[in-house]
Amino acid sequence: MTQLVTQGDFLHKDGRFWLTTDELGKRLGFNDRSGVSKIYQRNSDELKPFTCGDKLSSQGQVRDVRLFDEQGCYIVAMLARTPQAKAFRRALARFLQEIRSREKEFAETFSSLESLKKQVAAMQLKQQLTRFKFSESAGQRLVAL
Repeated sequence: MTQLVTQGDFLHKDGRFWLTTDELGKRLGFNDRSGVSKIYQRNSDELKPFTCGDKLSSQGQVRDVRLFDEQGCYIVAMLARTPQAKAFRRALARFLQEIRSREKEFAETFSSLESLKKQVAAMQLKQQLTRFKFSESAGQRLVAL
């Protein structure tokens, strides 16, 4: 069974995941983009905050596209009446949960690394101070001779 949602399907822009109208339509089982476009037109007041327009180039041509963020994808999937919509919603939820889990692991790892960097810097400073004190006391002993 092929996966309904993979990271490669999404555009990553401004720290968010986005699907084009075409990609979302494919995942929901529409024959073309008109299915998603109709849902958007009927529910634009609800969907507008979760979409944006962008220009994408494909095969040397630049075209205007509508992008849906994760919330927009959920709303369109909830409004779609295709047999694939239910499976897509489930797959999208699992995918996003996996992404969030990875982000959390990354943040925890990064935090641990930052903490280790601070500990190493403190140890290095302590060693330098110890050397300074040692050389200072050795210098004082030489002067006393």
